[in-house]
Amino acid sequence: MLPLFLLGVLIILVMAAYIGVGDILPILRDVDIRFYLLAIGAQIVAILVWLTKWKILTNAINLDAKTHRMFPILLSGIFVNTVVPSARNLNKTRIKNAIETIGSNILR
Repeated sequence: MLPLFLLGVLIILVMAAYIGVGDILPILRDVDIRFYLLAIGAQIVAILVWLTKWKILTNAINLDAKTHRMFPILLSGIFVNTVVPSARNLNKTRIKNAIETIGSNILR
């Protein structure tokens, strides 16, 4: 688990170097700490809700998945969804095209 954490830290450092630390720090100084803490709290609550959801689903199919094993998998999924947002848009496009195709076939 530690190597993955270090990899995450490395990725953040590379992104900060690419963007420029001088551009990031003034923005972070202007952030109201209450909103920052609220955002962190909301993310923690969201992760706990997702973990609970997966625990309920795995229990429903008689799969004894431990929460500490599901946690890194959940975080990996969140990471992929964040890094690859085009996959979500691609699915929306496919659904829209399918609906338009079905609709046009029905009207013929």
